[in-house]
Amino acid sequence: MWVWHLSMFAAKAGAKKVFGVEASDLAKTTRKNVKKNGLSHIITILEGKVEEIELPGEDKVDILLSEVMGVGLIHEGTLQSLVIARDRFLKPDGILFPDKNTLYICAIEDKKMHDKHVSYWKNVNGFEMKAMAEASKAYAWHHPIGPQQPVTDYYTLREYDWNTCRLDEIFFTSPFKLKCNRKDTVHSLAVFFDCEFSACSTKTVLSTGPEAPMTHWLQLTCHLDEPVEVDKGEELEGTFTAKAYNGRDLQFDIDLDFKGTLGSTNLSREFYYYWGMSSQMQYKED
Repeated sequence: MWVWHLSMFAAKAGAKKVFGVEASDLAKTTRKNVKKNGLSHIITILEGKVEEIELPGEDKVDILLSEVMGVGLIHEGTLQSLVIARDRFLKPDGILFPDKNTLYICAIEDKKMHDKHVSYWKNVNGFEMKAMAEASKAYAWHHPIGPQQPVTDYYTLREYDWNTCRLDEIFFTSPFKLKCNRKDTVHSLAVFFDCEFSACSTKTVLSTGPEAPMTHWLQLTCHLDEPVEVDKGEELEGTFTAKAYNGRDLQFDIDLDFKGTLGSTNLSREFYYYWGMSSQMQYKED
């Protein structure tokens, strides 16, 4: 949906020729927008997947401008398209905007959402809704968290350099260690990312973290089964795995074993983030 925007910004910035790639029928509307703004002599909109299209009259380009970051960075499966576009069309000395991403995790106080998504199902008008609770706990919730909610420092799960990243390096497994900055209650783990433009004259970093202005990416939160009390200086250690789920959707496997002076918890769960009903998590019998 951003192809028309990025293409016209590139033309406005002085690009002599712009190819905008749009896989959906929106390409037709995008061409109308380009024409209406008098930019058809600069911008060519190509309808199709970047894996399949060809650039008319050109083999390689100087700059690859993209907006392929999904929720939790990896959702939608479009980072793979960025790597393929780079390998197919970018000159050896070409520039990517943006060119780097960093994915983070932290532990947060999140009583309001934990109560809404988990505790609520323990007693709904006198009925126990265990199946609903289990489904809710296995979802990675897309909602904003505030700058006061992180209880721990941020741990870097993955650094991506799109100048060199391979397709088989997008999904990963990483250990993590989160140091508590204060005595508090941890309800959830939060995942978010930074976006870096290091090739600019002044390096620019856009953050989707809790302290940054809100973006449409928000953050993804994965609830603990039960809240746990932590003390300042204690560390929560675990393992985080990011996988593709049903093609475009996202799966996080998180293992956490914590024993502190005030409480303890053990978490071993698959979390899913998906859009719509077609990609729901697998049903599991008791």
